[in-house]
Amino acid sequence: MVFAALFFGCGETARAVQELAFSADGQYLFAALSHNSVRAWGSMDGSHATSLRHIRNLKAAEKIGWELWTAPVEVPEGATAAALDPEGLRLALGREDGGIEIYLVATGQELARFDADSQEWIISVSPADQYLAFKNSKPFVLDGGVLVEYRGGGGDVRIPDGSGITEIGEAAFIGSKISSVIIPAGVRKIGYDAFRNCHNLANVTLPGSLETIGDYAFSGCDRLAEITLPGGITHIAKGTFSRCESLASVTIPGSVSAIGDNAFSACKSLASVAIPGGVTAIGDQAFYACESLTAVAIPGGVSAIGTDVFSACTGLSAIEVAAENPRYASPDGILFDETTMTLLAYPAGREDPLYAIPEGVTAIGPHAFYGCASLTSIAIPDSVTSIGEYAFAECNSLASVTIPGSVDRIDEGVFEGCTGFAALIIPDGVTAIGKRAFFRCTGLTSVTIPDSVDSIDEEAFADCDSLETAWLSGRTSVYYSFPAATSLEYYD
Repeated sequence: MVFAALFFGCGETARAVQELAFSADGQYLFAALSHNSVRAWGSMDGSHATSLRHIRNLKAAEKIGWELWTAPVEVPEGATAAALDPEGLRLALGREDGGIEIYLVATGQELARFDADSQEWIISVSPADQYLAFKNSKPFVLDGGVLVEYRGGGGDVRIPDGSGITEIGEAAFIGSKISSVIIPAGVRKIGYDAFRNCHNLANVTLPGSLETIGDYAFSGCDRLAEITLPGGITHIAKGTFSRCESLASVTIPGSVSAIGDNAFSACKSLASVAIPGGVTAIGDQAFYACESLTAVAIPGGVSAIGTDVFSACTGLSAIEVAAENPRYASPDGILFDETTMTLLAYPAGREDPLYAIPEGVTAIGPHAFYGCASLTSIAIPDSVTSIGEYAFAECNSLASVTIPGSVDRIDEGVFEGCTGFAALIIPDGVTAIGKRAFFRCTGLTSVTIPDSVDSIDEEAFADCDSLETAWLSGRTSVYYSFPAATSLEYYD
């Protein structure tokens, strides 16, 4: 009882209660607890406080620890939450991860839901309930006009109108269990990672006032099926909607001038996208692995297209460039530069098994044929002098390719994952074979390397499990180039 007297003597001035303060030794001391000024309650402060029946006046609480009170609650027949505690329950409900719930400790049964319109908790209590756990219930943490953290329990969320919020802060909702969110008028910015990995998020309403959406803001929102961007957005940032696997419809306003790196990468359900005429730049891997995308139109104003933009789009059969575009062309639905001398992207969804690169082409761009699973044979003309990194990577049906003598280097990863190769002859004139150039060509059994080759970079033939014979010049520099080729014999 000395402990009780000490505590109540400082009741109106206390600012913090440490962990386990009322647990065990204090379990029979109090039938009611009332503190207006305590701002921090430690974890399990009232764990097993079996006489505790009412928790009041927690309005000053800014932090309430996990399992603040887990005590038997005597619920009279027909009782409501308000009858149990008209003030405290709304203020101290939650989960360990910062969510807001009241639930049965013994069964995990959910007893409350958050009403987005009223911003209140609707609480269900019945005579069968025995144990309750409490935690901080403030759903939004604000710093001036910035919503810096969401501590709610998920479900439908409406950020209050007239709250003065102008920005959703970085990672404010990251990983939360919200299923929908309505962002009010007045919000101008959504920060980096703001809604990243909200796996239940299916519906988002954005205000017309919005001007900026940060990198990866909605990345990994698996259930988000559609999004309409407001007219104030001018740039779709890096990774904004990446890995939104259910995203099937996106409306991009005419105000957008740039689509950033990875903006829609791995949006597996995205079947079509209308790129507005005001777009001038499309970043690296912007639509990478959009498997349902069947066609795409590049408007006349686009002057910069990054690397790997449409790679691994396994349903893409055509890339069409507007005739008035001065920088790019698309004969036969294949993306070239304006001179048609550099082949930039061959649609991975085309079903033709054979393709002959037109005479006059001098360069094959990086990742140009990446993941073209239907191709079995490619003819490269003598006019080609350079082949970019990973140009034919993951063409796993490719069994025949003739590399012309005009090519002096086989760059990094050019034929990585081309499992259909059996025998390969590197032409005279090639001087270097880059890192991982033939990595994981598991069907390759024999390779002939000419005297002109003076260096083979590391892992050039790594994981070529079937490789048995390599003919190469004695003056060729070889550094860890054939790991895992356990049956390999070298011949000079």
